[in-house]
Amino acid sequence: MNNQRLYRILDAITDGVIIIRADHNIEFMNKAMIDIFGSANNRKCYQVIYCRSDICSGCQADLIINYGHSFSRETHLEHLGKSFEVREFPMDRSNGSVSLFARYQDISKAKQDEKKLIASQKDY
Repeated sequence: MNNQRLYRILDAITDGVIIIRADHNIEFMNKAMIDIFGSANNRKCYQVIYCRSDICSGCQADLIINYGHSFSRETHLEHLGKSFEVREFPMDRSNGSVSLFARYQDISKAKQDEKKLIASQKDY
């Protein structure tokens, strides 16, 4: 499958999708990801997602790209006021390289509902 076809398919997904190279440069963001974080414009993932100037502490990219690990986690991005379930895994490329593929699912409403439920339970 060529990249353009793959990118058109990924643009149809309503969750944010991002593909990141080993040097942390963003290779692709689907429309949903751009709507959430803005355009990448040849920037690093930590600049676009976390508004940082350097690699995030605890970055799992090397484990994913170099060793084939996959991760699932929840993260709250204070600067957006949103919470996401993030799933990250390696993506083998036709040129033999490996990139990091990640899906960002907005779970903000579920987290807010959970907080309300816990608060109402305490009141009860």
